[in-house]
Amino acid sequence: SRQFRKPAAIASVDASNCFDRICHAMTSLVFKSVGVPQSAVTAMLGAIAEMKFFLRTAFGDSEQFAGGGIEYKTRGMCQGNGAAPAASGVVSITILKAHNRRHSGASFLCPISATRKNVAGILFVDDTDLMHIDMTKPTSDTDIHYEMEASIHN
Repeated sequence: SRQFRKPAAIASVDASNCFDRICHAMTSLVFKSVGVPQSAVTAMLGAIAEMKFFLRTAFGDSEQFAGGGIEYKTRGMCQGNGAAPAASGVVSITILKAHNRRHSGASFLCPISATRKNVAGILFVDDTDLMHIDMTKPTSDTDIHYEMEASIHN
């Protein structure tokens, strides 16, 4: 960006509590798209959605519980679920691929080979760095700002 005097933007996005905020409907579709059997998807996500939470204290276990009903479904992948990191990764990769297909990201052009590569972002567990620059066309600072903002909010 500096050498070519092209405007660019980088957004460091922290997906805090990412394992607890994964949408089951989208996760189910992503799992199916990568070949996870429907029975495995239903077993894991169904068990999480129907989970009942009791309170245990020194005075004993509560008789009433939270969750498990039609009015409240548990979401996310739950702490301690061995599949949670992989599920979060597969969902996040799918989102980054969608960003890339929308041409939200960075477009790099090698001056020697004229090879062009697009990068939507760099992902590490629950943090991502989204990039936005297009070295192939003239763009203003304002355009970069609005395009980056649109890629984050959509």
